Amino acid sequence: MNITSLVQLIDGDLKNHPSISFVYNIQTNIAKLRDGDLFLSNDELQIDQAAKLGAFGIVYENSLIKISDKEIAWIQVAKLEDAIIKLIRYFLSNIELNVFLIDEITLEILKLTSTQNYILFDENLNENLIKAQSLQKDDIIICCNKILLKKIYPLFKTFPIKNYELTNVTIHSIFETTFSHNGTLYSRVKVPYLYIDTFLSIIEYLDIKLPLQEIIGLRKWNLLNPIFINKAYKPIDFGRSDRFIMTTQSVKKALYQLSHIQDNYTYGKIIILIDQKLSQNSKNTISYTDNEELEFFIKTLNYNLLYIIGKDNDEVIKILQKPTSQVSLFDF
Repeated sequence: MNITSLVQLIDGDLKNHPSISFVYNIQTNIAKLRDGDLFLSNDELQIDQAAKLGAFGIVYENSLIKISDKEIAWIQVAKLEDAIIKLIRYFLSNIELNVFLIDEITLEILKLTSTQNYILFDENLNENLIKAQSLQKDDIIICCNKILLKKIYPLFKTFPIKNYELTNVTIHSIFETTFSHNGTLYSRVKVPYLYIDTFLSIIEYLDIKLPLQEIIGLRKWNLLNPIFINKAYKPIDFGRSDRFIMTTQSVKKALYQLSHIQDNYTYGKIIILIDQKLSQNSKNTISYTDNEELEFFIKTLNYNLLYIIGKDNDEVIKILQKPTSQVSLFDF
């Protein structure tokens, strides 16, 4: 990339008159830097190292950074993160791509199908920049972050979820469904009924040729990701208890899942806990303020399903794996 064009692209300020006029690849990781690359960093030690390793240009934000090699380009920007976003947007705009906004469940199903036909862009801008430089025509880009997508690819689309004609539908549980599609019976697959359309849309769009029942691990999927617990409130294997916990940090996702659960789990007692910061006077829920109060509710309430909003599974499992102690109201 030409230095003059680069400076304009990232709204930079060229601080010297370098003898070089271009750079090859763009790096944020000093370990991957090669002779002729552009290096983006605010770390003075890494910047000095980059200059010694043969970088043709340095992009930085910190006004205290000193020019150590006048032969290469030194470009100061107002904000390094914004410069990276502009570079990602440049690379994405120069090639014909399919860029989709997806939700968390669509991402989880994509990962479970074990296909490599897509490229995930997430909150790690440095990794996104590396990916952006190696894109090929018609690559499929997916991202769960709408704000980020608006910055790097404003013409993104929402991943298309179709409504499929299903027959022989039996909802065995909130986790397991039997259904027929295109003349094939899929018996007791671990795809909750509310996510079948999403699943089939992914299979169709990515042109996955395998029949559903041959996809690796399909019968072991747990898209609702429950934590089954025993009488001592310790995590156990899937289905080994009539008590389990589900979590999400998204109120929107909770509302979607709970509508399905409450319609198809009428034989079990459901209690909903929500972080007080997210509660907004939510009806039919119990709010908690911290992990100690959450632990108290987990170990004293009577439920079959405890649905916790504001935590993820790892956080809850840490609570469950704490050394056993007597829980009392007087502890709070």
